[in-house]
Amino acid sequence: MSDQWEELPLSKVVDPSRRITYGIVQPGPDVSPDGVPLIRGKDYSSGKVDTSSLYHVSRAIDAPYSRSKVQSGDLLFSIVGYVGLVAEVPPELSGANITQTTARISIDPAKASSQFVAKVLASPHYKSRIRKYEKGSAQPGLNLADVERLLVKLPPLAQQQRIAEILSTVDEAIEHTEELIAKTQRIKAGLMQDLFTRGVTPDGQLRPPLEEAPHLYKKSPLGWIPIEWLAQPLAMHLADIRYGTSAQSSRDEPGVPVLRIPNVDFGKLDLSDLQYQQPSRIDLARYAVQPGDIVVVRTNGNPTIVGTCAEIPVGNPTMMFASYLVRLRLNSNGMSAPFLSRFLSTSSARSFLKTRITTSAGNYNLNTTSLKELSAPLVPEAEQESISERLLSVEHASAVESEYLEKLRAVRSGLMHDLLTGSVRVDPAASTDD
Repeated sequence: MSDQWEELPLSKVVDPSRRITYGIVQPGPDVSPDGVPLIRGKDYSSGKVDTSSLYHVSRAIDAPYSRSKVQSGDLLFSIVGYVGLVAEVPPELSGANITQTTARISIDPAKASSQFVAKVLASPHYKSRIRKYEKGSAQPGLNLADVERLLVKLPPLAQQQRIAEILSTVDEAIEHTEELIAKTQRIKAGLMQDLFTRGVTPDGQLRPPLEEAPHLYKKSPLGWIPIEWLAQPLAMHLADIRYGTSAQSSRDEPGVPVLRIPNVDFGKLDLSDLQYQQPSRIDLARYAVQPGDIVVVRTNGNPTIVGTCAEIPVGNPTMMFASYLVRLRLNSNGMSAPFLSRFLSTSSARSFLKTRITTSAGNYNLNTTSLKELSAPLVPEAEQESISERLLSVEHASAVESEYLEKLRAVRSGLMHDLLTGSVRVDPAASTDD
C-alpha cells in the first residue's frame, strides 16, 4: 500500500454536493426553544460545540439558507474575528444552521477523514497558513475562496483515521482531567464557604448550620460566625504592611528574584517566569519576603486579579516583591498565614475588597488602608490549623491533576506536530492500546 502523502486544497476534499459556505446573515430575534438552532462562533470557541445556550432562528429566516445547514461530522471553521477556530458538529445538531462568521466544511468521507482534517486545521503549526490569507486588522477575516485554497497534507485514508484516533484519545484524557480539576475547584469553593462560616469542632466535624443550631453562632461584621470566633480588623494582626520595590527588574541573571503579578497565581506562587534585580543592602532588607509573608496584588487592569494573594512557603530562595504587590507580615496575635491567605480568597473577603477598589489611568487599585480595615476572623489556633489542613488536602489533589494536565498537553502538542506533518508515520493496523 502506498504511504505517499498528498497535499490538496480543501475545495478538493469536500463533498461536491455540499460546498464550503457560510450561513445566515441576519438571524433576527432569538425564538428559543422552538426555532432552528443556530451555531455561532462563541458556541465552539473551546473546540467543541456548547449546546447549553444556543440561539434559535425562525423557520422563515432559516428556509432561504438550506445550503448552509449542517450535518453530524461537518466541520465548523471561524472566518471572522478569532479566525481558525474549529469544531465538529455533534449528532444532536444535525439540521442546525450557522452564521455568516462560520464556514461549513463537509468532508467527503471517500477522500479524507473529517476528524483528521479537523485536527490539522486546529493544530498550532497550521496557524501560519491561515494567517497568510487573513484580511483586515481590527477584525481579521477570511473569505470562502481563501478557505477553499487552504492546503491540507493528507496521508492515505487508513492512516488519517489512525492518527485522528490517537489524537482523540489524548484529547479525551485532557477533557477528563479538566473536568476533574473543575470538580475539585467546585468542592473547594463549597468547602471554603462551610469552613469559614461554620468552622470545625475539636473532633474535626463541621458545626451544624445556623438554621439548626443558632445558639452556636453570633452576629459580627463578618455575618454570623461561631461564638468562639472574633471578627477583628486585619490591622490588629499585622506587624508590617508595605508596597514593593519600584526599581526595574529584568530576566537577566544573576540577581535576586523579584515577585511580580504573574507570580501570584490564586493562592500559590508560580515561579516559572521570574525577573531579577541587583538591590542595595537596604532595599534587600526592606523588600525581601520570608516564609509566612503573604503577597497581595494591589493594582491591575483586570479587577478580578486585584486582591489575589499567595503565601510565601518555606524553602524558596531569597526573593523580593515588586511595587504592584503588597506584603503582609503577621504579628504574634494568633492569626496564622495559611489560615489568613485562604480567608483572603473567600467570597466575603473578596466582596469587601471589591467595594474598596478605585480606578486610575485604566487600572483598578487597592490601597493598604482598605486591607487593614478588612474584618478577619480570629479563630482558635487548633481550629485554624484544622481548617487550613482540610483545604490543603483539596489543593494538593488539584495540583496533582493540574500537573498531569500539563503533561498531557505537552504530549498532545508533540504528537500533533509529529503525526500531522508526517514526521512520524503510524501503522494503521495498530490499536490505540498498543
